Amino acid sequence: MNYTDSFTHYLDLQLKEVIASQGAGAIGQVKKAMDAEAVRQNKTIPSSIKLFVDGFCVLRKGKVKQALVYLSQALNKADASPSLILKYYIEYGLGIAMIRSGNFTEAIVELTKASECKHIDSPYLLARIYANLGYIFLEAEDFHKAHYYCELA
Repeated sequence: MNYTDSFTHYLDLQLKEVIASQGAGAIGQVKKAMDAEAVRQNKTIPSSIKLFVDGFCVLRKGKVKQALVYLSQALNKADASPSLILKYYIEYGLGIAMIRSGNFTEAIVELTKASECKHIDSPYLLARIYANLGYIFLEAEDFHKAHYYCELA
């Protein structure tokens, strides 16, 4: 990716930290660091990023319905963000929320949309997307597709 703004680049790196975080507390620490960096650089964090972080945090707490609300709102505002990859992280989050709610069909739709991030250099996100698609197809006992996506991951 070609960044013209170091703060946007910083925020994009923090998106990866959010999805890699093992729990809501760790996401809270990422959020705190983002807020501190925004103050330090006298910048504003786009509302779409704040909604994504909050959505993923409540998802880690197991509040799937609330996460879907935050993530849907984030997706609606994502185009206003200078981040090129934010939309794909949000779609990934929606896919994970759909998996947690047992709606595998919608999870496949969201994760497939998120997989379009392959034209942006984001191998970590893409690997997580493919791994989750592999999981869905494993649960559906479509072993050929499960194997295919696990190999891609």
